[in-house]
Amino acid sequence: MSEQRITVAVRIRPPIGHERYEPVCARKADDDQTITINAEETSASVSGVSVFQFDYVFDETDDQVAVYEESVQEMVDHALSGFSATVFTYGQTGSGKTYTILGSKSADGKVTEGSGAFMRVFDDLFTYKEAVKDRTHIVIALSALELYVEDVMDLLMDKKKLKLRDTPEETITVGINTVEVHTMADVERNFDVANSFRSVTATKMNDTSSRSHALFFIDIFQIPVEKSPQAPKVSQLIDETGMSLSKGVAGVTKSRIALVDLAGSERVKRSGATGQAMVEAQAINKSLSTLGTVINAMYLQNPHIPFRESKLTKLLKPCFVDTTSRLLLIGQVAPPSNSASESLGTLRFCDRVKGLKAGQVMGFTDPAAEQAFLQSRRVNEELLAEMHILQAQYYYEAVNVRRLAAAKSVPVDQERQRIVAELQAGAADVVARKEREMLEKAERKAIAQRDAAVESFVLHMNSLIEEYEQVAHTVKREKKAQKKLREEKRRSTRCGCVRPKRPRSTGSSCRRPSPRHDRTLRPWTGSSWLLIGKSRWWEKRTRLV
Repeated sequence: MSEQRITVAVRIRPPIGHERYEPVCARKADDDQTITINAEETSASVSGVSVFQFDYVFDETDDQVAVYEESVQEMVDHALSGFSATVFTYGQTGSGKTYTILGSKSADGKVTEGSGAFMRVFDDLFTYKEAVKDRTHIVIALSALELYVEDVMDLLMDKKKLKLRDTPEETITVGINTVEVHTMADVERNFDVANSFRSVTATKMNDTSSRSHALFFIDIFQIPVEKSPQAPKVSQLIDETGMSLSKGVAGVTKSRIALVDLAGSERVKRSGATGQAMVEAQAINKSLSTLGTVINAMYLQNPHIPFRESKLTKLLKPCFVDTTSRLLLIGQVAPPSNSASESLGTLRFCDRVKGLKAGQVMGFTDPAAEQAFLQSRRVNEELLAEMHILQAQYYYEAVNVRRLAAAKSVPVDQERQRIVAELQAGAADVVARKEREMLEKAERKAIAQRDAAVESFVLHMNSLIEEYEQVAHTVKREKKAQKKLREEKRRSTRCGCVRPKRPRSTGSSCRRPSPRHDRTLRPWTGSSWLLIGKSRWWEKRTRLV
């Protein structure tokens, strides 16, 4: 299985009625692959913005043609190549699942703008049949069933109850009515019959809420003209139980397209379901919950996948286990803000399906093999419990003997004997090994604690150093600011004011000589100049007299 085996698309249905005047929670990005759920502007129990990316994202601007041509049509091409393909829709009630699969009713079997994937698939098949009629016979057959509560009923035979039977290849429905269709008029007629028998109930959330899961199987048989000059009938290709005839027509290539319209999950408090509708809602939620459990088990790569816990998962098992088939999941999202919680759950389910990879599923088609596997698991768990009681849980773990034997290509009994011999050989020094391991564990714990203490001390000192550097930088900046302020104040005082003159002495009219008139005077040194300068000035004045 390549990574392209599973394709996931999401479709946001247009607002309906009063929803046009309410805030929306789901929006498509410009890349046509990203969807955001904004619950901040809603009253839902979730909050924040969640972003998901899928293979395709459609909104109200994408019509039925765009959804089919971009996502579903490649599944038809895969089926015509001789492999199976499955398309199923998932989402809350009233999100548009049935519209995507079945669409609106058309007239005279013609595909219209509102036709869903069902009619468009048949239109492509008949076009291909006409194109290759000279070299290949194409036989197309249709069967439809409904899973109501826990009953499987045939929608093309007056809702006849059917039984499921497990085979090594798949789970088949015994006695299902398979109808060969030749034209679009035949498809339209059988579509009306199947749709008329579907269980539908009006709820507060949806006036035509589907109360059952609907599965439509389109079987395609391709026979080369050189192998069979005449086109065979369906009765020559499959038996009454729907199984392919082992001695049928030679050179037949069989493939199947499954279109699955799952019933919508719902909260009974919002839908207002009571009585029988309550029973139906509980059965729907239970089967969808089992489907979610299967998807989670596959996503977590659990060794056992619980396909047998629900009839729905039994019928869908081939699309997950068959590595040659392709699967398209279309998640349906309702845009109103009060549906943010349900829309977020749908996107998380789709995200899990997107994460499934090849080779991660252990599917049992044989019930006996599945029971043997479960029995071996129980035996391993019992042995592990006994080892815990004996305080040997540090040395023994549950061993998958079958897987080891298959990897080494040796008998299972031989591998089991080898493992038992290894356990017995190391049982003598169990106590010594236990004490040694406990000491090593205590030493590792002490070293880890010491390293943690050193790291904490270093981090604390680094924080103190950073704090000191910040304080020093702040003080330095303040000092520079104060110094700059003083310089500006001194500069403004020198430039803007006139220094007042020293007043003259009252007893003499002579002026004090300037230092520049006395070349013998010392530089301006305060009181020393006054003494020396005054003495020489007096001598000069006396000579003049």
